Amino acid sequence: MASEKAWYWLAAGVLALGLNGAYQDGEFQWAHRMVDRSNAMVERVSAQGCRLLAMAEIVLGREPAELDRVHDRMVRAQDRMGRVQDQFNQLQMERVQRQMDAAQMKMEQAQELVTFQQDEPCSHTHRYMVQVPR
Repeated sequence: MASEKAWYWLAAGVLALGLNGAYQDGEFQWAHRMVDRSNAMVERVSAQGCRLLAMAEIVLGREPAELDRVHDRMVRAQDRMGRVQDQFNQLQMERVQRQMDAAQMKMEQAQELVTFQQDEPCSHTHRYMVQVPR
């Protein structure tokens, strides 16, 4: 069993060396294109990251005092957003409550309008009377 594993690993190593040599000789053009595309994407992402970092330094500043002021402003903004979100949630709950009340009233009105009563049952049929208010 161990000798079989060793042969498999040896075969995999020889295959990897052969593929690497063929790649280095330029035989796998699709692999070269894939590597070139990935390198180009990494360069674009890196350049965009550098631009974003430069913008952050301009907005936030580099000194600790400026960072503290920005942090305080962000905390105040988050507090305001939390209060606005709470107000929005409260309004949403009130709206849902009004809808539930309206639906409840409609159900009660419908129950008052139509009532079904069963007369004395016959041996083979059931008769129903519908009472509708004027």
